[in-house]
Amino acid sequence: SYFIHDLTLGTSARRRSLAAKLVPDRVAAARAAGLSHMTLVAVNGSAPFWSRMGFRRTADEAVQETARAKYDAGAVHMEQILT
Repeated sequence: SYFIHDLTLGTSARRRSLAAKLVPDRVAAARAAGLSHMTLVAVNGSAPFWSRMGFRRTADEAVQETARAKYDAGAVHMEQILT
C-alpha cells in the first residue's frame, strides 16, 4: 500500500490547483511500483478534495475510529484501489 502522509502547498500554489496536478503523479508512482492500494487520512476538511482525486472513505469503522483518535474528530481514512 502507498500511504500519503502529507501533501501541503503554500497559498499561491493552492490558488493554481497544483495539488490536483501532483496527485495523479503519486498514483502513477504507486502503480509503477506494483502497488494495488493507496491510503491516506484526510484532515482539515480535505476529504472532498481527495474524493475528487478518486479516493473513497474506507468502510471499516475501526480504521475510521483509529484515524479520528490519532488526528482529530474530523479525520477521514480514505483509500483508492489501483487497477
